[in-house]
Amino acid sequence: MEVIKLIEAIKDENKDIFKGLVEKEGRKSIASLSEIIGKRAYFTIDEKGSIGRKDMNYALPLAAFTKNVEILGEQLYELSNPKERVKHKKIERLATEDIEKIYKNFFKVVANNNVDFAKRYSKEMYLRDKERFFKKLFNYTLLEDIDSQKTLMALAMKELLWDEYDDNIMNAGICYIASVRSDFSAYEKANEALDKEDLLKGIEELKGRGSKEDLNLISYLKVLGEYTYINEGVFAGIAHKRMTDRKEKTDLNSYEKEIIKGL
Repeated sequence: MEVIKLIEAIKDENKDIFKGLVEKEGRKSIASLSEIIGKRAYFTIDEKGSIGRKDMNYALPLAAFTKNVEILGEQLYELSNPKERVKHKKIERLATEDIEKIYKNFFKVVANNNVDFAKRYSKEMYLRDKERFFKKLFNYTLLEDIDSQKTLMALAMKELLWDEYDDNIMNAGICYIASVRSDFSAYEKANEALDKEDLLKGIEELKGRGSKEDLNLISYLKVLGEYTYINEGVFAGIAHKRMTDRKEKTDLNSYEKEIIKGL
């Protein structure tokens, strides 16, 4: 469905359009919403030094992991925001570029918030070898702060894109991962390397604890368990430190409750 029709439905407070879209297209309906489920900017600072940070929109993870498709249309209606619309262009390929050079530079491009090239690199890697692409993407998100929720977004992208490529979903997912300011401080300070297998056994227990911090840790552990990584011992150490040190607990909102059940 054209995004302009969805924007008109929001102005008219017509949730039925969203419900009908989900009934017709299922979770793939998220592709139609790609321009209105992100943010124009995730970090702002004004001349007075006031800093603003915006959280991730949960629309993509909900589409990927909700077990309750009946309410997905209403949830997507609630999460769509035309005021934050970011128009997406078709992602151009880099078919003539050396693929090894693309892989070599991928981390740098994403970390430097070069969104346009991050999208082009991602599409090219996916179309040539999607398994290798997701391993590379997952590896990058493990370097980031656990609470960035970039691992959750990467998991959602794999869930939604694995069977079929979609430019809109790639646009929405990579825009978030490449736009949010990078934070590698936990990785830079890591001083222990552990075996990940014992940590992965604790995922179900974490689900039962029911906090946003645990949701973020579960996503991180899920990504850690997907592939074998060169530095996975360090990543496991970071996860273990979070598991033992984290004291604060933020209650899950309705969207987070749906996502954590599906992970």
